[in-house]
Amino acid sequence: MSPLPILAADPRPLVVHLVYRFDTGGLGNGVVNLINHMPAQHYRHALVALTEVSPSFAARIRRPDVQFHAIGKPPGHGLKIYPQLVRLFRQLRPAIVHTRNLAPL
Repeated sequence: MSPLPILAADPRPLVVHLVYRFDTGGLGNGVVNLINHMPAQHYRHALVALTEVSPSFAARIRRPDVQFHAIGKPPGHGLKIYPQLVRLFRQLRPAIVHTRNLAPL
């Protein structure tokens, strides 16, 4: 999935949702509900999955301005992904980083 550009001039705070994998499951449902029900005029959203983003699951998000980023972490310890995450977070400049568990960190 190609990410949509997030405009730096947009005054709304960016909420980055960090998950291990964005696919069918309990944690993903909670993130979908948060994004779909938070007021669009007050918040922007981006979703960062350490492994993959399922296109069919991402389609459940009703907002067209949400960015999706899949890091592509292989199985096992992923120390090599930290520089990539740092670069992505510097690019996105989130106001809030939201995660549902410690596994993504």
